[in-house]
Amino acid sequence: MQTEAPTPGETSLSTPSNKPTGTGTAASTVNAIATFGSVIFATIIGQQFDKTALPMMVGVFGATLVALICVLELRKLERAPA
Repeated sequence: MQTEAPTPGETSLSTPSNKPTGTGTAASTVNAIATFGSVIFATIIGQQFDKTALPMMVGVFGATLVALICVLELRKLERAPA
């Protein structure tokens, strides 16, 4: 018994995927690292809590500063010759 090939726009669950394996593993690893970093950052800020908004403001400012530095460094790498 011969099966028909799927038409464009149709998929067959029995055909292998064209995507390389391991992409889910990479995404999971990046998310795990990001979560771990967030926990450390939140713990440090949480330990500084003194019933005022100052630790939160300092934490947001620090995170913004780190993000700005990362963006500027990535722009340098983008412009660098290969």
